[in-house]
Amino acid sequence: MANPKASWTYWATLIWRALRLSLVWGIVITLVLLVLYCLCWGAGRFWHVILSADPNVSVAIIAGSVTVSVSVLSVVVGRYLENRARIAQELRERKAPIYEELQKFFFSALFAEAMGKKRPSEKEMVAFFAGFLPRLSVWGSDEVIRAFVEFRRYPSEKGPPKTRKAQMELLQLYEKTVLQIRLDLGHHNVGLKPGVLLSLHIIDALESDRPHP
Repeated sequence: MANPKASWTYWATLIWRALRLSLVWGIVITLVLLVLYCLCWGAGRFWHVILSADPNVSVAIIAGSVTVSVSVLSVVVGRYLENRARIAQELRERKAPIYEELQKFFFSALFAEAMGKKRPSEKEMVAFFAGFLPRLSVWGSDEVIRAFVEFRRYPSEKGPPKTRKAQMELLQLYEKTVLQIRLDLGHHNVGLKPGVLLSLHIIDALESDRPHP
């Protein structure tokens, strides 16, 4: 059977794509250079008018130009910052319920025995993550997704956390995820060193796993 890469149609297609890409880039570069030339020409003409005009008129033109430029720049920058803040707020409103859902499920599993309830079964956990992960993959930040993947990989790589040390390692990975979630929602985590968030619940969580006399 002939190698398709050796056929003339394959090479003709490659050459045509390369020529088309070169043509597109050529047009883009030409337009950019044309715009730069027009800007330089306009600036030169403007400066020539300023130098050839009466000094009082030149000062008035320069002052007016600066005022207009500052006003336009202020409006543009203000609109940009306003739109950026609005988009960030809308994203936080989308993300917050997803992150809260993860927190509620995690703590319900962590404190199940302390509250006299059964921990979620494997089937229930699969059902939860089947609905949660698609939304996390769309709305979660890069840092949150990386931290959560590291947390989920721990049991599959090292087995169920049966010892106190393994439990602490797994909880520390989850704390790392929560810290990234807080950053994504706009918090700064000032003073929240590793272990601070765990100190809110780690004692009760570990005590609930110990056998009672």
